[in-house]
Amino acid sequence: IWRQVAEDYAPFDVDVTTQDPGDGSLAYSGPGDDVWGTRVVFGGSSDDWAGGGAGGIALLDSFQSAVDTPCFVFPADLGDDVNSMAYAASHEAGHTFGLSHDGIAGGPEYYDGHNNWAPIMGAGYGAAVVQWSQGDYADASNTEDDLAIIAAYAPYAARDIALNAAAAPTLLPGDFAGGTIGRRGDTAWYRLDLGAGVVDLTGSVAAPAGAANLKLRLSLVNALGATVAETPVGAAMGTRLQATVTAGVHYLVVDGIGEGDPTTSFNDYGSLGRFRVAGPWPVPPVNPPPVATTAGTPPQRGGRP
Repeated sequence: IWRQVAEDYAPFDVDVTTQDPGDGSLAYSGPGDDVWGTRVVFGGSSDDWAGGGAGGIALLDSFQSAVDTPCFVFPADLGDDVNSMAYAASHEAGHTFGLSHDGIAGGPEYYDGHNNWAPIMGAGYGAAVVQWSQGDYADASNTEDDLAIIAAYAPYAARDIALNAAAAPTLLPGDFAGGTIGRRGDTAWYRLDLGAGVVDLTGSVAAPAGAANLKLRLSLVNALGATVAETPVGAAMGTRLQATVTAGVHYLVVDGIGEGDPTTSFNDYGSLGRFRVAGPWPVPPVNPPPVATTAGTPPQRGGRP
């Protein structure tokens, strides 16, 4: 549950934790207070006190409350299912940031998604991919910008990636690339000094299954800025790049993408989160220093060394 909720909030400067932050750390006391937040409390059933029918409950716009105002998730109403509890936790915490339900105009208040995708503020229990949304799907009842609303309370985290070739760190053999795609449109760049041969890179995203919001694309760009290889759009959130290359400077570019039309699948709006890329690549041959030798030289002639 923690891993999935932490991934949902990976773009933001928040600490998703199971540790008690201590007295006074959740209520907001005003300007100058730089530590506050909300608790998501798990337990029981909504039948116990809310009249039933709810997987969770939260007070809207309570994240910056002057008093400790928790939200709640009811495992008994969710069949004690881990994925459902994680989904509900991110959903209810979303309400504390001010987010409303994602539904269908003139239809259900909660949209349950399409083609194995669903919005976090809908009812996507069981969907393989659940992401923040701005209502890009058909007949959306809510087109609010989830990411912008959360960021008004909890700013985006500082970037831990290089955004262009000029700033790209050089990966050495045995290194891996890792970081967070935290904003739509960001790409992470890494320099590779390649020898001629085969590049075989595997891009991984958050685990366990269903935790990832980020769908990866890996590209290989040469020193002139031309893309020489790129991973195709597949069903998996992670990906693999295999390419035969010539020797020279290249750049690995990591991007968060969608699967196309958001009315039938999803776009790159919520394709954000943590990644890791590793694998072998060819390295340039080491140029050995010159070696002098007199092997095979007859001793009867020739000058002194």
